[in-house]
Amino acid sequence: MPEEKREYGYYAFQLLEGDRLVGRIDMRRREGRLSVRALWPERGVRLGKGRLERIGRELARIARFCGCDGPAFENGWVRENRE
Repeated sequence: MPEEKREYGYYAFQLLEGDRLVGRIDMRRREGRLSVRALWPERGVRLGKGRLERIGRELARIARFCGCDGPAFENGWVRENRE
């Protein structure tokens, strides 16, 4: 699908917290880093400090698993709730 018609990014993954879908994240490996382009929370999900810290730790773990130096967050990577 052309980029301008996508609701989420080309590489968007579902983001689970236990068995609950809390968002979608667009990330990819680029130049030795895990590039995090965007995070879209699901309706009714707050991205408070604690949740963002847990997401950051998990992204660091994924970066290590992928052989990356760590995550790199693009400006404006946390998007608005779609309510």
